[in-house]
Amino acid sequence: MFILGALLGPVADDVQEYFFKAREFFTRVVGLRYEERFREAALLAPGMPVVLVREPENKVDPSAVAVLSPWGTCLGYLRAPLASVISSRCEDGETFFACVAAILGAEYDPNERLHLKVRSGPPEGKIIMLKFLETTNGAPEGLASPGLS
Repeated sequence: MFILGALLGPVADDVQEYFFKAREFFTRVVGLRYEERFREAALLAPGMPVVLVREPENKVDPSAVAVLSPWGTCLGYLRAPLASVISSRCEDGETFFACVAAILGAEYDPNERLHLKVRSGPPEGKIIMLKFLETTNGAPEGLASPGLS
């Protein structure tokens, strides 16, 4: 917030307050440069749903919100200040849904490539339930849609 305040002055508080109230907004995903997650992000297309998962057991940041692909791969995270706001709103009973808004090319920094549209409230369109199939050693083998396997 300090850097944001230095750049925007008194308007910085309004920006942070916006995320406490907004029903819909756009944001980017960070952490795509790790484990070559940007390669997974390249498989996405605008409009595809992604899954937002709170990680209260995350030792680095208990307010962390991971972004998963439709097939369950971790793509990265929402920025920490935004994740904190979303976690707080979830604790108050809100739900959030996201879809891919834009994917930028390789000429951009990996943390600038994946942009999401995030919305509070019920999801648009169909909900597809996914579950992990377990192997004999208990490790996830893949994803299946109930009733389709």
